[in-house]
Amino acid sequence: MLRYIILTYTLLLSFTASADQHQDMAFSASEVFSVTTTDWNKDEIADPVMILNINDGEQFDVLFFLSDEYGRLALKHHVPDMVWGSSVMFGQEPWVTTSQNGSVIVGSQNSAIGRNRWEQKLTIAYRNDELIVAGFTYTHYDTLDPNAYGGCDFNLLTGKGFKNEQPIKFDVNVMTVSDFASGGQNLPEFCYSD
Repeated sequence: MLRYIILTYTLLLSFTASADQHQDMAFSASEVFSVTTTDWNKDEIADPVMILNINDGEQFDVLFFLSDEYGRLALKHHVPDMVWGSSVMFGQEPWVTTSQNGSVIVGSQNSAIGRNRWEQKLTIAYRNDELIVAGFTYTHYDTLDPNAYGGCDFNLLTGKGFKNEQPIKFDVNVMTVSDFASGGQNLPEFCYSD
């Protein structure tokens, strides 16, 4: 635990990293919105994941790190605009957490504004030296219409899941975290359709 606190404090003071796009980036402590750690490569050294609010807007970047045997961090992926949210509106904050099996959950929500409320969770796993979206969960409801609700829960590795509580099978297409940011944003629309 002490190592995690020291690691987080060190990262928050200042950080410059080389992203997978081969660009240097720097961010301040005030831009770090949510942090978790996991052990992607099972080397018993914590690997951090951070959500950054770089432009104080509605899209948040996500940084995925790998630590080497000495605990030094290397930026595995910087995914711009990966998750929607607000840093000032309660009920619209994005978050990142670690599941019991070591996957990372990147979450977003609107549980505060308007009649259409929703929550989205992306399960990120490390496979074959790639960070992939292994699961997608989305729920929605209408605050004015008690019959207007639904959602879906998909295992994107097996091609099985549920849509509006009914089992469903689909063709599996492995989606990296970068793929999701560039083309997976329309997945929630499928959860509204019949």
